Amino acid sequence: MARGSYPVASNYLLLTGSGTTQQVTGRCSLLFVHIENVGTTATLDIYDATSGTTLKVFEWVSADGKGRFDIGIRMTLGLRVIVGGTTPRIVIGYEE
Repeated sequence: MARGSYPVASNYLLLTGSGTTQQVTGRCSLLFVHIENVGTTATLDIYDATSGTTLKVFEWVSADGKGRFDIGIRMTLGLRVIVGGTTPRIVIGYEE
């Protein structure tokens, strides 16, 4: 897939640095994760949660390389994203 070309989703989240993002509180669907740049020792964890780290639904590390991961799961509590490391470029597609 060409850079900048994503599956159809109502919402996109672009991540280019480390940190925690509570993107959605409540029900949503996680459609895909697209890793465009692996950064330096970057990590990505996605949780069905509004706090904490107990319901992990996706995990990625920079050694996994670039790629698109079609996920297509329903989240019940929320979409919580935690990125570690430096300078990744990650696009997450989701529906609320």
